Amino acid sequence: MPQFAVIVLRRLGRGVIIVFVARIQVPPTPRPYKDQHEYCLFFTEGTCKECISRCPVGAITEKGKDKSTCYRHLFQTTKDYVTPKYGFDGYGCGLCQTGVPCESKIPLKQDVEIDFRLDYVIDENERLI
Repeated sequence: MPQFAVIVLRRLGRGVIIVFVARIQVPPTPRPYKDQHEYCLFFTEGTCKECISRCPVGAITEKGKDKSTCYRHLFQTTKDYVTPKYGFDGYGCGLCQTGVPCESKIPLKQDVEIDFRLDYVIDENERLI
């Protein structure tokens, strides 16, 4: 039988912050891959490379990710923004993980091909074909 507790953390005007703590068993989500690169179109198909162009400091190349370059950017640049803006001692960038075919799903080869055609096929009147 699951056990749970309700904890009222703080009253805010008319609202209340409540936390539910439960002791339940949740089965892990199956991961049908052996390597984290299996869902990357660059490593599996040799295409895409969108994350490379999204990185503002060039930390990602065809050889992989240079974590030192990435971390320097995170701690020297974004941390100065995140701490005063959001009120916690953190950092974040994530540009390489947004606006790319694998952002919200397992990408398919045609995801990159469709984007490529729309970006670069233009007729003589400078309209997309």
